[in-house]
Amino acid sequence: MEGTITQGVKPFGLCRSRYRGTAKTHLQHLLIAAAIDPTRLDAWLTGTPPEFD
Repeated sequence: MEGTITQGVKPFGLCRSRYRGTAKTHLQHLLIAAAIDPTRLDAWLTGTPPEFD
């Protein structure tokens, strides 16, 4: 769980929202979550550990 959160915060910028309002912020979080999934799948298929830096 912490690895997923760290991966969302550092490379994808999940720590700060670029929008105001809960609807737009929620949409940003959903899009970031959708971007994390293929990144983690690619790392799993290639056998490389995900980078958290």
